[in-house]
Parts: sequence; structure tokens; C-alpha cells
Amino acid sequence: EEVLSNFNNAELYGERSQACYRIGLFELSKDAAFASISLDDKSIKGNHYLGNYYLDQNEIEKAKKCYNTIIKTNPNYLYSYNGLGVIHIKKEEYDLAIKEFEKILSIDPNFSNAYNGMGIAFGTGNMGNVEKAIENYNKAIEIDSCSAAYYNRAIEFFNRQEYKKSLQDFSKYIKLKPGVKDYFSYNAKSKIIELRKLISSVEYSVISDLVNKIKQILHFKNGCITHYTSMSVAKSLIINDSP
Repeated sequence: EEVLSNFNNAELYGERSQACYRIGLFELSKDAAFASISLDDKSIKGNHYLGNYYLDQNEIEKAKKCYNTIIKTNPNYLYSYNGLGVIHIKKEEYDLAIKEFEKILSIDPNFSNAYNGMGIAFGTGNMGNVEKAIENYNKAIEIDSCSAAYYNRAIEFFNRQEYKKSLQDFSKYIKLKPGVKDYFSYNAKSKIIELRKLISSVEYSVISDLVNKIKQILHFKNGCITHYTSMSVAKSLIINDSP
């Protein structure tokens, strides 16, 4: 802020936007990105972090415009292709997502985010190739030990009922993100508790298998959302006549 009070500079605002985004001050990041772009509409960091903000808000077309603006200016800026890949995943266009990640790897074969994205497209993206998903997560982790691929690989192991491997990955993910309080950290901690029960209790494992079978039966694939609740909440809703 002291520097910006003396120098009204697009690149500096871009740096501020990056700093705010990385520590979770997303609204301040957006404001700094706008300031950067107002001074230079081709600002790479301004457009990148504004694109990230829009992506987080699920404003897909706005995010896409920001990333494409950067590509026109600097076609070797890999994070823009990564952003486009994430957009395709959100739109369930998994083949197109893989093409974006492949573009990145043709420029830099050691870009860990691209391997993580490929893993999501193959695995979580329901393309039916779990082995390929885990292979890409392994590569991402090999390149970058702080990669979110630990979280995603843990999910794949959990779905395959490889509970010990899943527990190891979730635990590693939490250690790499100390003090972070977001959805992913919360979910990882919840899974760790569940996995410890699964590993230590045969009965709990049987119950979990039944729950997974029920989820498969109830799973909607046509744009619907399914919500699973606990037995105590179900009792409240049905027996206790909750409004």
C-alpha cells in the first residue's frame, strides 16, 4: 500500500491482487485486479486473478474472457490454459479439459497443476479411468509435494475402498495446509475420522459398504442434486414432524 500510494502502476496492482488472493482476501484481490486492468487492459496478473475470482464465483464466461485475454498477449502463460481446463471440468467437458492440460504439458512437462487437472478429468470427471486418474495424481505429487493432488488421490482411494492409502493422503494434505479453514480441509478432516473407524472396525466397514451401495442407487445423473443426511436428522424430519 505504501508503494502504491506513490506509484500508480498496473504491475504493482497485479502483485497486490496476487498477494490478496493467496491469503484468501478475495474481494481485495478483485479490487486490485480491476485497478491493474484499468491501467493496462492486457495486465497478465490483473486478468489472471480476476479470472480466478470469477471462476470461484462460477461466473464462467467472465473467467474465460480474462484467461483468453492473457493468451492473446502471452500464449506461453500456462496458468491461463489451466484456468480454461478447470472451466471445461466445471462444464463437464472432460475431453476439452484434457486438451487444455495437454497444451500446458507440451510447453512445460513439469507443470504439476496440469497433471492434477488431468487426474480430475479422468477420475472425478467420471470418464471411467481411475487408474489413469491416479497415474496423473502420482505425477503431480512427484513434481510438487504441496500439490492438491494428495486430496484428489485420497478421494479415488476412498472410492476404491483402499482406506489406508486414502487416510495417508488425507493426512498428508492436512499437514501441507496447516491452519487453513476451507471446505477441502474440513472435508479431509471429516474423512480422516471416518477412515480411522473404517480401518479399525469391521462392522463400520460393512455399514459403509451398504451406504455406498445406497448412494449408487439414489444417484441422479440428469442435473439433479442429491443430499444425504444422517439418521438423527432423518428421525427429526420424519418422526418428530420437523417443519
